[in-house]
Amino acid sequence: MTHKPTVQPKHANPAQPQPGETPPHKRHKLRALVGQLNITSMIDVVFLLLIYFVITVNFVVDEGVIMTDLPQFSTEHRVMPPITIGVRSGYGENSCVITYNDAVLPSFTALRARLEQEQDNPAKGRTGIYGTDYTVKIAPSQFVRWQYTLNAFNAALRAGYTNVSFDALPGNG
Repeated sequence: MTHKPTVQPKHANPAQPQPGETPPHKRHKLRALVGQLNITSMIDVVFLLLIYFVITVNFVVDEGVIMTDLPQFSTEHRVMPPITIGVRSGYGENSCVITYNDAVLPSFTALRARLEQEQDNPAKGRTGIYGTDYTVKIAPSQFVRWQYTLNAFNAALRAGYTNVSFDALPGNG
């Protein structure tokens, strides 16, 4: 038996590319350029867009229509002005003038009695025209003692009014 040595063709060497093939050391670079995308950057951009749209979206509920029966406007109904209690300095150092809707009253006790008389509070047996939440404004003059202004405030609270406030001083808005 004779043994014939096998002859390998030139292209059988793995280090040698066949004609028309890319050399092995360039194949890796070519695969990296063609077959792979930088997915990390793409994911970053997608998340940034997602965050942008989530933050800027405005979920608006459609307007609804509520059917109601509103009362008819009457020209007979008029808005009543608030109760105005004026307090100004009297003629002596220890005196003051108290006015209730421009009527002069002699004392803070009389002021309280007048406020109670005109109050509508069925729980206390009062049948006046003003409710307990009606607006009462204390309007002190510029040079009146604070004690008198506070006495007028306390008279309104003792009479049972809950919406008592101070009017602005003249010239102060």
